[in-house]
Amino acid sequence: MSLWILPHLIGRGLVMKGIRLRSLKTVAALRCNSADSKFLSPGIRQHLFRNQDHLVNNETNHSKPLENTFQIPPLQGNIQSHVQELSERQASKYRSLLNSLALATFPPIPDKWIFEAGWTCYKVGLEPQRVEYPDEDALHFDAEVCVRASFAPVLATAVSPTAWYSWVSPALTQPSEVQSKVVCVKDLIPLGNQDKKPRVVIGHFVCYDSARIQECYDLPVSGLKFFDTMAAHVSVSGLTDLQRYFLLRAPNKPNWAELACGNSLSQLHLLYCGSEIDKSERDIFVKGTMSDIAERFQELCSYCALDVQATHSVFSKLFPLYLERFPHGATLSALLDMSSMFIPVTGDYENVMDRISQTSAAEDEEVKMLLLELAGDALSLMDNQKYRHDPWMWDQDWSVSTKKTKNGPNHPKWYKKFLSQVSVQSSGELDVQINFRKNIAAKLMQLCWGSFPLHHEVEHGWGMLLPAMKASADQENNVPVESITKLCKSFSPQPRMSSVPTLKDYVSLQSGVLASNSGVAEGQKGFKAEKSVQFDIQNGLVFKKLPHYISMERNVGGALSMNILTNSCLRSGNYKAKKILNILRKNIFWKRSGKLFENLPVVWFDRDCSMGAVVPSISVCGDFIRLPKEPFFSSLCSEPINTLGTDISQVMKAPEGWCFISANIPQTDIWMASLLADSVKGNYCSTPLGQMYVDGSLYSTVSEHMKMTVLQSALLVHAVLYGANKRYLAKMLREINPALGEFSVHQKIDRLLEFLCGCPYPPKANNDIVPKGVFSNLQLLFREASESKIIKTPILQSRLSRVLESDGQKYFSLIQHWLIRSSVADYLHVLMAIFQDLFPTARLCTVGSHDMHIKYLVHEDKKYQAAKSLHVAHLYAKAFCASQVGFSDVPQVAAELPFVTLSSHFKADVSSFTIKLTFQEALIHTENDCSNKKNDQF
Repeated sequence: MSLWILPHLIGRGLVMKGIRLRSLKTVAALRCNSADSKFLSPGIRQHLFRNQDHLVNNETNHSKPLENTFQIPPLQGNIQSHVQELSERQASKYRSLLNSLALATFPPIPDKWIFEAGWTCYKVGLEPQRVEYPDEDALHFDAEVCVRASFAPVLATAVSPTAWYSWVSPALTQPSEVQSKVVCVKDLIPLGNQDKKPRVVIGHFVCYDSARIQECYDLPVSGLKFFDTMAAHVSVSGLTDLQRYFLLRAPNKPNWAELACGNSLSQLHLLYCGSEIDKSERDIFVKGTMSDIAERFQELCSYCALDVQATHSVFSKLFPLYLERFPHGATLSALLDMSSMFIPVTGDYENVMDRISQTSAAEDEEVKMLLLELAGDALSLMDNQKYRHDPWMWDQDWSVSTKKTKNGPNHPKWYKKFLSQVSVQSSGELDVQINFRKNIAAKLMQLCWGSFPLHHEVEHGWGMLLPAMKASADQENNVPVESITKLCKSFSPQPRMSSVPTLKDYVSLQSGVLASNSGVAEGQKGFKAEKSVQFDIQNGLVFKKLPHYISMERNVGGALSMNILTNSCLRSGNYKAKKILNILRKNIFWKRSGKLFENLPVVWFDRDCSMGAVVPSISVCGDFIRLPKEPFFSSLCSEPINTLGTDISQVMKAPEGWCFISANIPQTDIWMASLLADSVKGNYCSTPLGQMYVDGSLYSTVSEHMKMTVLQSALLVHAVLYGANKRYLAKMLREINPALGEFSVHQKIDRLLEFLCGCPYPPKANNDIVPKGVFSNLQLLFREASESKIIKTPILQSRLSRVLESDGQKYFSLIQHWLIRSSVADYLHVLMAIFQDLFPTARLCTVGSHDMHIKYLVHEDKKYQAAKSLHVAHLYAKAFCASQVGFSDVPQVAAELPFVTLSSHFKADVSSFTIKLTFQEALIHTENDCSNKKNDQF
């Protein structure tokens, strides 16, 4: 049965597998217990929820509410019917085009392709004909590039029910001896600018293709949209990253393997169509030259056409499944819109890139020199064998070779290994190359985890050394127990200082939780059996493994790896080492993303490269949760301004006459969880989670209960909300406080889970759920969902991936994660649909899922109207979500965005002009704008 059924009969209780929800007539009479809670004003609530008497009416305190002192855009009926109507209006024409293409038959692939620049049309029974562009409303399309030359397309094929088309680049038909890496709009593929006329292009990972189409670089919004078969597949049959890894590599396939596959076109064709396709010709485009491609033009054009044909075969099977599982128009509309986003770039791009690269190289050199100085400092430990008492260097090889060295004095063997290469320059100075990723670097830097010195064991990877509660029977003297113990007791572990979790915290948290709950860890090749995370190493010392971001079963291979480096528990008391850590941490973003930006496909509007744009390479549905993933621009938005590489945002400037508008939407996961929890009881603030969300007291309450910082409590709350198992929570607690013993770790976990969920956790049945936990009502909802044959979100009735739906009991924790995050994805899709309806000329730039933000380009003279529209769209989207679970009110904390940002640059921190507008301020500016056009702050 479907989990989500909204009751329409007043006075009748709703029963879900033994869980009786309160009678709606009774619920409507209830009042919120908190006199301090703020909800919508009566006028706005009546405007949004008119004629929805079956919904719960919360007559709560309305102190300082959103006042109905302005003209709210009219609704088509109430908020539910309004969103349904506008979504259908946006999606219906494209759905019809896609349906027609899914049912169509296509002409055979031409026997011979015309090797001439531009488009050629091939119709059965007619001679090939040159055309300006395919004059079609719907196309399957695929473009190919010569990777060694540039990212510009060299050929493309497309098909409609009436004809095949081929496009050939002039650079292929008329090769030049000097090949420019600069790509202009004219080098791309034209599909014809037909203004607002609905047209749709279908491709696999279609943002790769859309980035090579001329019309995607037009600033005005057009009717040309793109449908991605990979995104549709991930929605229908998506996996976690770890499940995909084992599906591709495990010798014994899991029981869900027949419903799943990887994301490549060949794998999709095998899953949905039952046969493989030949991709061997692809290597020519990767490794070959323009001449190689021209010589084999006929075969390669046919290869491209076969990809188009395969895409249609997959699409015709997949699209009906997609519509069945995701029926709402807002879902389809968002998928179409996100496949061709747009980010402008100025002509300073190359200069800024060079400056960042030079800074990165200079700081790399500084790190090497600092490490060399630390190595020189460590050599002083040879005096009187002081190294025997050093907490880090005691286990290194201090033996000195008797053989005379050519370029200098003899050094210990560890030092020689540390220097990967030493050469003598013409000036006579030594040129030293240092590999700071070798294990010795962490020792020289005197790294600690909290207050505990790091140590490396070959079998267990990196860990820390702690004083044992009881001394070991071993009395060997090669371990400096006294020095290490003194160091550990000299100061307390340093907690994280910030009270606000960063994007990286949540990205790491979600990937770790998903991996730990993927149901593939036991008995699969590549996983070790669980071992003790601590053991006596010598005479009163204990070795504890550093926390791997997935689980303690895995070893941390590098003390300066990304996931360890970003954790502020990693520290050093050495001044030079602190400087190294600061540099490495500041440079993480560029080290991780610099190559992506160096290879960014910037398309220039003309040959003088004064202005250009990027169509980001985005996975519209990054995984089975259906939120978008984009490797660079989303994370750039949240990076601190002093991070190396964020300078690149200086060149992402709005074109003249345009302005960036953006909004960060806080706590979407907690809001959705509280909404769903309260829906079980039938009234706002009727559950502890609902009340804490409205009061803003959730993290502080957990912090006080667990005796932790607010940041640590926030991360633990989200981990439990996402369905983290006890093993992963133990990993987090060891990370928070390395001094905790195993008994204390598990004691704290039980205390946390009892407070949040009741016991036991996870619940095996409904009668296991104890109502005293903050999340207990959610647990009821999650358990009900996992026992259903059809699992849907309550917001847009979106279905769970077929893989996870096949065994809800086994994947309870993943379903818990999905139900929250996928409902948030529904909210995002509704927000986009409403804003597009209110402000149709806005050009989508980027969407972030982890910290939930959205950014558009709008006309500068309409920027205040756009800001008001985004505020209103957020209010409408939140109201719609509330109405979908039976409420006719919205807490003010959820209804209002903190502010909408207007800026001249992509990243507001570097912008010369930035305005942050609350809802009321946006209204004032809009009214002033309408009355006169003076005092423009831009």
